[in-house]
Amino acid sequence: MHKFTFENNTGSETFTDETLPLTQPLVTDSAVVTNDAKMLAPNAGFDAELAFLKELKFGDCAYGAARCPIYPFICRVRGDAARANAQMVLDSLGCRWFRSKNIDPLASATIPYPGYSPGDLNDEIHNDYHGQVMFSKRHEDEGSVPGLTGPIPPDDGPHGQLYRFVRDFKLWYVLLHSWSLRDSLTKQPWVVVFTIGLSRDNDALIGGVSHQLCHNLCD
Repeated sequence: MHKFTFENNTGSETFTDETLPLTQPLVTDSAVVTNDAKMLAPNAGFDAELAFLKELKFGDCAYGAARCPIYPFICRVRGDAARANAQMVLDSLGCRWFRSKNIDPLASATIPYPGYSPGDLNDEIHNDYHGQVMFSKRHEDEGSVPGLTGPIPPDDGPHGQLYRFVRDFKLWYVLLHSWSLRDSLTKQPWVVVFTIGLSRDNDALIGGVSHQLCHNLCD
């Protein structure tokens, strides 16, 4: 059985095959998370991407009820990187399922934020910075500088570093629900979230991965 564990402010959460929205286990060399451990080897051809990811200071997932760290992430592109679309991103992540009443078709190269739809099947993949939950979008949400208010532009902070490194300044924001399949299709309290884009130099997706409580975040 595949397992992986994320840390949060209540301890840790372990996902297994029965709840994990990914078909492959996530592994790490203590600095970068991937679904393909061979990518972390020094001779794998991804030295530039790994060096960049190891320098990023992501902090915690900005929105949601739990304090959950963001981990640098890399995976191989499955499909044609020159024709990047939502389905290619999900396939590259090894997405076990994608359940959404609001996002279709996945062949689209650019997807707007579908909006907040409590109670629906609402997994997400889109390209709208203002609809993502991983990085602070307002200084008052971040709280790092007292008295500083107003919007944080997408090219600022660690999001900005990632934004400038990826191909065509294009990032995909992915939110996948965990489900229990043992007895029936039951939504679990955790979601896995990604912010990823294509590397400028290689057919790899790079970015960040975290998790969060679903309550008051996406339901």
